[in-house]
Amino acid sequence: MIMPYHYVTILLLSLYLLSCTPQEEYQMPSQPQNADHYVIQMLETEDIVQTRGDKIKARNVLDVKVKGSGKIFVRGKEVPWSRLTKMTKAFIANPENKPDLATSPKEAIISLQNERGTNFDRYLKVYNALKAAYEQLWDEKAQELFNEPYSDDMPFAKRKAIREEIPFIISEAEPTNY
Repeated sequence: MIMPYHYVTILLLSLYLLSCTPQEEYQMPSQPQNADHYVIQMLETEDIVQTRGDKIKARNVLDVKVKGSGKIFVRGKEVPWSRLTKMTKAFIANPENKPDLATSPKEAIISLQNERGTNFDRYLKVYNALKAAYEQLWDEKAQELFNEPYSDDMPFAKRKAIREEIPFIISEAEPTNY
């Protein structure tokens, strides 16, 4: 079952990215076989992900997996659903400049994958928790820049300025059997 893509900015990464350690390097082929799914080849050496010629540090990828049992794992550690939004927001913003979180909101990628048999409602709750982190950050940026809350009613130019600072990037990989 392929999950629906909800928003314009979704970067697809393969299972390879989800299963690799931060010390591995990946390379995106220049000509993907299918425009909707890119195959990422693992290479040895540093913690770099390469997509369409751009290099992405592995620290900028937050790996989120949803098991068929409903358990959520972030970077291999089980996380309660109630902490997912806060954890994701901290990863994207990284206000304390921690070395294990994203270097900047522009570089942050949330990689979401579910196990076959995962309840769709559970998947949707996880997706919405991840999106809520972005919505909170957009609201904070709107308050900072324009002294008003972020909303779809804002002028397009203001929303664009906020989204350029904090782009919405969630990668949804094909479901798998863990």
